[in-house]
This record gives sequence, structure tokens and C-alpha cells, in this order.
Amino acid sequence: MSPPAGSSGRSKRPGMPVALSASTLLMHVEAIRAGTGRGVIPCYIGDGHPLLERLTPPIPELAATYWMIVHRDLRRTPCVRAVIDWTKALFAEQRDLLAGVT
Repeated sequence: MSPPAGSSGRSKRPGMPVALSASTLLMHVEAIRAGTGRGVIPCYIGDGHPLLERLTPPIPELAATYWMIVHRDLRRTPCVRAVIDWTKALFAEQRDLLAGVT
């Protein structure tokens, strides 16, 4: 998993030198793919990439909780409710993939 927002993840691997610091997940993935070294990225991205190999099991300390924020006046409208229900179903369907369980 990637470090939660606002965390560099550096404290999770003491003693390992930091060769690159990047501001986006895409930059991390591309740097790892290009051979700059090892890195921490979400399992669902790394596992699906043919050139990358998982080196550790998922790191529980890096798990994140996500929230969907909807204006209270809109959350029960049919179109917004449809998006909420679809998103919840998609996350439930892909739970193992997102959790790094293969």
C-alpha cells in the first residue's frame, strides 16, 4: 500500500536510504519500473504490472480509510444515490484486489 496522505512512509523502513522522493503515485510507479530501486506502492497497481515483483506482504500500517463526501441536500437524489451505490458495490467486489490479497 502507498503511505497515507501526508506520510512519506520513511519511518516504516528505517535504515533504508531514500533515493527518490516523488509527489505523485504515478511518479513512484514509473521510477520503480525504470529501475531506480525498491518502493512502496499499492498492491493493486504493482500486482497488475508485468515488470514489477512484490517483495513483501501488504503493510497493515499503511492501510487507509476512504470516505465519500456528499452534500446532505443531494445524498438522496436518485443520480447521486446511484453513484454512491455503484461505488460501494465496486469497492466490495474488488475488496481482495484493493487489500493486496491474491
